[in-house]
Amino acid sequence: DKTPELVGNGNQNPPTVSTSTPAVTPGKNSKLKLESLGFVVRGFFADKDGGLIIIQPSGHITSIKDGKNTLLGETTVGEITQASFSHDGEKVLVGFGGYSNQQFSVYDIEKKSWQPLVAGVTAAEWSPSDSRVIYALKKEGYTSLSVLDFGVSKPSAKEITRLHIEDLVLGWMGKDEVVFWNKGASKVDSSAWRVNITSKKLTPLFSNRTSLDLRVDDKGGNILATSDRTGAFTLSLFGKQGEILKELAVRTPVDKCDFDIEQEVIKATSTKAKDRTVETTWLYCGAPKNFDVITGKLLLEDYAKKQVFSLDNFFRFSVPAGSFSSIYEGPEDLDASQVRVVGKKFYFVNRYDEKLYSIALE
Repeated sequence: DKTPELVGNGNQNPPTVSTSTPAVTPGKNSKLKLESLGFVVRGFFADKDGGLIIIQPSGHITSIKDGKNTLLGETTVGEITQASFSHDGEKVLVGFGGYSNQQFSVYDIEKKSWQPLVAGVTAAEWSPSDSRVIYALKKEGYTSLSVLDFGVSKPSAKEITRLHIEDLVLGWMGKDEVVFWNKGASKVDSSAWRVNITSKKLTPLFSNRTSLDLRVDDKGGNILATSDRTGAFTLSLFGKQGEILKELAVRTPVDKCDFDIEQEVIKATSTKAKDRTVETTWLYCGAPKNFDVITGKLLLEDYAKKQVFSLDNFFRFSVPAGSFSSIYEGPEDLDASQVRVVGKKFYFVNRYDEKLYSIALE
């Protein structure tokens, strides 16, 4: 349980937030419960039974279950830039050292050991279904995309493709495809592609869009994307091929949203028939009621730098119809990030105090 110790980056006090007319005000206020879990976190894993594993600003990793806290990793890690868990919560991918000297390492909770990624990695993301990590490695004159499987005893990198693109953002589209795009901005165009990690076939998804950001459901069937093609910021649902399904009536950064795929077993009505499983996909989002404040002239860069904060209400959308209902509208100052829907709870990190919160969904 050892990795280089770096200096912490301290705390930041949020500025005062201006309010304005909500972009969307559907339905009546929900009476569902909002709970502050009390911990400042850099990343977290939630299981369907309500258990949590968190990584704190110090780098310490703690399990929280049935009112009992257990320290799982006590290495001090400074200036954490990213902290994400594998699909089963058994491993943690940590980016640390600040953005100017970023390093990545994977912590195995059971073995209590660290395994660093090669120096020069600029972005990395877990697969939603296993222990593989896709990462971008900056080389001389190009960027290499490679996959590393931490589910085997001796992980070895497999290069997928080489790109003449920098500042990549990475994601997965189901089990065998990866989506990537160059980090854009309000005045910088971005394009997105998907690549099959077996055949290495590249397919374009979106091209020349400002304010582009994506989120894909765990099975790779639905894409949530923001963009600004006509001078208006939009939040839309797309299919796997990039075909438009629905432009949503609210506007919000995709980090405030998460897909949830519900499965229901329909029992057979005769002895000859078989039970069948029906899947329903939902999209849960926190959406700023002061949207024009955080995105005036599309200043999402200021929002990302915590120079401005939002005031969120919370909604559920049906996919692909896009119809929505309120799940929580309250007086609290809530600015959701790192949104995850697990079981019957909506989890998020509140950017005002960097603490973990949950909203009960039933």
